[in-house]
Amino acid sequence: MDFESNTKTLKFDERYGAIVWITAKSLFKKNIGDIYEAITQVLEASEISFYGCCFGRYDLVLEFAHKSPRVASRYACEIQDAILKVSNGSFGPCCCSLTLYRKVHLPMFRPSYFKKSTNKGKRNALRAYVFLKFGPKNLEGSSNLFSTYLRDKAGVDLLWNTSTYNFILAIDGKCLHRIFSTIFEFKRQFRGVVYETSTFFAVRWDNARNTFSQDEPEIIKGVKKLIPAIVYVKLKQFSDLPLVNIPDDWLPMFGMKNFQFRRPGWLDECLFTKKRSAAEIKSAVYRLRKLNKNFISSTSTILLFPVAS
Repeated sequence: MDFESNTKTLKFDERYGAIVWITAKSLFKKNIGDIYEAITQVLEASEISFYGCCFGRYDLVLEFAHKSPRVASRYACEIQDAILKVSNGSFGPCCCSLTLYRKVHLPMFRPSYFKKSTNKGKRNALRAYVFLKFGPKNLEGSSNLFSTYLRDKAGVDLLWNTSTYNFILAIDGKCLHRIFSTIFEFKRQFRGVVYETSTFFAVRWDNARNTFSQDEPEIIKGVKKLIPAIVYVKLKQFSDLPLVNIPDDWLPMFGMKNFQFRRPGWLDECLFTKKRSAAEIKSAVYRLRKLNKNFISSTSTILLFPVAS
């Protein structure tokens, strides 16, 4: 892949980054650590720059780097095989999808995201991937604008890939509301250039503690802001009966009396909850799946952020 041909003025990291998106049906929280152990059969733990749970269409995301895109692609295939072996059919079919990129060097010194770290406990709990699309005529000029704008933005990396989306913004942080604000600030700044975005949020998995890394809530005037989330549910078999076990921390949707709603689409039902952090939302979703393991095949979560009045 000739990344430099269309962006001659940009400088790139020597290594290729690989984002492996993982989907697995009937996945439970206890399986996340097992999958991590399977991944470490292919990669050294120090080579993994991020591993965590996604909100949306994918269940898990893994990120690592390698100097060869062919080797990175082979690793992705080997990781899928390793996960299938460790699952032994316990959490259904597993599929991996690969995104390759190269990190853009911004016009000032910033620590490399790929630098191996022995102090993983201090890594940010959250990572967002914002895929950006704009016209080929504006490619070189826009990339220079992006790099200039982002050079003093801590925790934000600009990634170049050759898929439908020209760039990826990778944003690390401790607070979901602040990451969301960064995304909207960027979209406002470049609304005449970027005409399509697609964003995936992920919360880091702490394998030593066998749970999610805890992100920080947004606190305004001493009050912790809650994050609303709609959780779509795919049933193993459609039924006229509602889900049997809904924990008390799930709420009626938008002030209505109903706790769950049916859909005529591929995803059968949806529920609603509010939590202080992304980690709490993920924990609530996996508890729901565990309590209804005979009924739920998979879930997909949409995070909501109220518009300021």
